[in-house]
Amino acid sequence: MQADTYDMFPYLLILATLGKAAMVAAPHPDAVTLYECGFEKEADEDYDNWPDGWARKRGEGFPHYLPIEIAPEAAVSGGHSLRFDLDGAAATAYSPAIGIDPRHDYVLHASLCVRQLVYDRAWLSIIFLDEKRQPLETIDSEKFGVTEGWQPVRLGPVRASNPAVRWAKIALRLEPGAKADLRGTAMFDDIWFAQVPRLEAQIVESHLLYPSDEPITVRCRVSGYRNAPPDVRLELSDALDEVLVRHALSLRPVTTVTSLMPGRLNEDYLVAEADWKLPVAEPGYYRLRATVSHDGLVLYERELRLAVADQAARPEHGEFGWTLPRGEQTLSLSTLAQWASQASVYWIKFPLWYDDQDQARVSALTRFADRLNSQGIGLVGILCDPPPETRRLLAIAPGSPVANLFTQDASLWYASLEPVMARLSLKVRWWQLGYDTDSSLSGIEDPAATVRRVKKRLDEIGQNVHVGVVWNWIDTVPTGKNAPWSFVSRSSEPTLAPDELTAYLAATRAVRTQWISLDPLDPERYDAATRAADLVLRLVAAKEQSVEQIFFNDPLHSQSGLVREDGSASELLLPWRTAARALGGATYLGRLDLPGGSDSRVFIRGNQVVAAVWNSAVTNELIDCGEQVHVSDLWGRVRDVADGPQGRMLEVGPLPQFVSGLDEAIVRWRMSVAIDRDRLPSVTGTPHYAHVKWRNFFDQSVGGTLRIVAPAGWRVTPEQVELKMAAGETAHQKLELVVPSTASCGHEWLQFNFDLQAEEPHRFSVRRPIELGLGDVYLELSSHLNGQGELEVEQRLINRTEERVNFRCHLSIPDRRRMRTQVFKLPAGEDVQTYRIPGGEELLGQTLRVQAEEVGGKRRNLNYTFTAEP
Repeated sequence: MQADTYDMFPYLLILATLGKAAMVAAPHPDAVTLYECGFEKEADEDYDNWPDGWARKRGEGFPHYLPIEIAPEAAVSGGHSLRFDLDGAAATAYSPAIGIDPRHDYVLHASLCVRQLVYDRAWLSIIFLDEKRQPLETIDSEKFGVTEGWQPVRLGPVRASNPAVRWAKIALRLEPGAKADLRGTAMFDDIWFAQVPRLEAQIVESHLLYPSDEPITVRCRVSGYRNAPPDVRLELSDALDEVLVRHALSLRPVTTVTSLMPGRLNEDYLVAEADWKLPVAEPGYYRLRATVSHDGLVLYERELRLAVADQAARPEHGEFGWTLPRGEQTLSLSTLAQWASQASVYWIKFPLWYDDQDQARVSALTRFADRLNSQGIGLVGILCDPPPETRRLLAIAPGSPVANLFTQDASLWYASLEPVMARLSLKVRWWQLGYDTDSSLSGIEDPAATVRRVKKRLDEIGQNVHVGVVWNWIDTVPTGKNAPWSFVSRSSEPTLAPDELTAYLAATRAVRTQWISLDPLDPERYDAATRAADLVLRLVAAKEQSVEQIFFNDPLHSQSGLVREDGSASELLLPWRTAARALGGATYLGRLDLPGGSDSRVFIRGNQVVAAVWNSAVTNELIDCGEQVHVSDLWGRVRDVADGPQGRMLEVGPLPQFVSGLDEAIVRWRMSVAIDRDRLPSVTGTPHYAHVKWRNFFDQSVGGTLRIVAPAGWRVTPEQVELKMAAGETAHQKLELVVPSTASCGHEWLQFNFDLQAEEPHRFSVRRPIELGLGDVYLELSSHLNGQGELEVEQRLINRTEERVNFRCHLSIPDRRRMRTQVFKLPAGEDVQTYRIPGGEELLGQTLRVQAEEVGGKRRNLNYTFTAEP
């Protein structure tokens, strides 16, 4: 498997105006028609209503009596097609064998009309055969139910993966799904199969992660052309599909190759190629799209995807791991170990119950465990899917829930597991019962007793083996000091969102040694940026809640994994690696209150402090927590946070970023700032008192000033405090706050500006929220247009006290007279008043203000502003 292969894209042809015989006239000058059939008279010279040279599949489920014949219905032109009529079974028709050369690409076009199907589907296939005409590989088209008239079907360009291919057949298929239809028809027409030149793009030296400080060369090659070599258009884009470079690459002929196609063994064709050095200067995820066009029409495309990363050493310790439920798949175990280390993986869960007779597998897994240990990667053995003979004894199928296995008598399964434990017990100390998605043990009557029996048998060889179980989030885990498991791996279906994960983790802190398994969002439903942000925010949430081990489930999955099927990095690998490097081995410190309202989570590892920062909307944040601050995006691009006129400003948005180089003393000082009350009564003109405290986290004495900034119109005393603090000292200050009568109820901020002098000067600001209004008496406002065109403003005054209250209320309207209402002796409950303002449409979008002044009582002032809505 190469990291430099590519995706297939449709070979675009315009079919609408082409005649029956010429319908396959390809826009590419080097396309060669190998086979075509319109099911007309020339295809049925013996007049038996069956195309000459074709065959049909026979056998169970494919009865000979199901009608297939040439019928007088046509797609584009001519008068006939091949018609399949259903009778509760399946049918397949095969074309004659067509000689091919495996070094070309191939396209298949046809027309299809399907009627009355409910369960069955119709489609076409290309079957590649060896020189003895034995099938090696089948590639299917899209499968169709009922179509609206004739439907064009296009398959390709495709290529055979096996170089031994010499022949191809076309299969026309009509087969049932979960049920079989008793009625229905499928008609096939306009079959065209052609050979086209092959465009290849590959990186000269392939890697999973390409070093950012080394050149990367791409080689483009076109084989199978007979005229002038085509130009290849190259387009380089980043992870968010922003085009970085466009380039036209002229190919040069390099060789002539003799065809391997039966019947054309002496025919030569040309090969042309050229290299291009990628203009990539920094880490990131890149897509390189190569296209060949003719007469303005794109014939085919190839795409390379590559991840470029810095080569800095990963942190020594970390919590991040991969779960590999299907083992190494097409990779070698040594390649898997190498890639895991590059991707900042510290743990691997791997199926380790194998057939003891397979000595090659035994040796390979032993070397794999040794290599992982040498790289600082812990190996967790997954115990599930025992060898076939053990499954036969247990009467279970492959992939059966693990509860079906371990609830049976140990004598049935332990014999095949004992040699595994004997060989690996000194190398593997952690064992998990079942895959990350198998929480079946939580559904049995006494899971603790079952696990205790299993552990007892495993301890007979392994001696105090660490056994873990898998538990769904919605099920309660039995807790207690005598629980037989050493860890609990949590999973969920569907995937938990970051805030849901935080809530579940916070609610299950009593569970001892909790691990989690994460599945990414569906790539069919979410774009790359959304999937990357979601994954990283869940990793951050898990670290915030001090999860001991965090696993990505099935990173080799072809659609949603971290490594694509061809061995190249997916768009999620670098976000995973960036988060693992930033957070591995770190401890959660807390949150920074940023002035732009962005979310943040701060972590520390040794003397390194890093913050994950994000915001649902794009905003600029002041980052005043050190002099050497850097920021990394999810794809590993690092830049300095520049010092501007307003300080070090960072643009923050929905994609999390990691801010490093933060000064630990300043971060901890900022987090220590606290006020003893976050609400003030909505009583204006009289003093309110609060106390603020903070701590010096520098390792030396500091001096300087603290300036307190209150909301506009408020008065705070003192406004400035002189500071002189010893290392580790905590200071307190009493504040007097006076609120003006014009102040609006709701959320406000107190800002504390510190100007300190230690070995170096430090300036930073801290905000703390304060609410005007105790929530005992408050207003709720809403507006709408009524049928008379008036703006109706509904005012709800809500009393949550035991006292009766009286209020005079005024609604201030731009360029209109004020409107008044009165609330008289309102008991606990609510009062509803409605203001009706003529010409309401003129007021939509404007700001209105309600002032409610208490008469008697505590003399509250409730001031609210709102925007008139329709």
